[in-house]
Amino acid sequence: MDTTVRQVGTDDWQVVRDLRLQALGCDAYAFGSTLQGEESFSRRDWHEFLRRFAWFVADDGTQDVGVVAGLIGEDVAPGSCEVISMWVAPPARGSGTGEGLIDAVRKWARDAGASTLVLRVADGNERARRFYERIGFVPTGRSSPLRRDQTTCAHEYLLTM
Repeated sequence: MDTTVRQVGTDDWQVVRDLRLQALGCDAYAFGSTLQGEESFSRRDWHEFLRRFAWFVADDGTQDVGVVAGLIGEDVAPGSCEVISMWVAPPARGSGTGEGLIDAVRKWARDAGASTLVLRVADGNERARRFYERIGFVPTGRSSPLRRDQTTCAHEYLLTM
């Protein structure tokens, strides 16, 4: 499956909303947010969500099949880009879509001056853990509880670019 990855902005808030709600409905265990919480977002909330991060969407020529965001700034260690909200629709998993999304964030982050990507993987998300390790991310040994479930840990991974 050939996918194309594009960066999106606030005008594309409905695209990101639809993908995020699909992700939270399909794979809730993997995220710190909840479907109920994001379903209640207003248009203004979505605009702010898209304004804070660099968002990328993958499509397979017929539909959008993945999403990821990157964050550089005061909430992230200097020289780092935090990767959040990575999700690939089940039919597109294993097709290279995930690599395309990470490559887009990596290029954007490098162009913005970052030298590392950092992300977190929730307990039980073995497929994501294996994917990130396969493409070069390494565990840092740090973890923290998920916002939505303080009993579930998210483990930090780092990729030096």
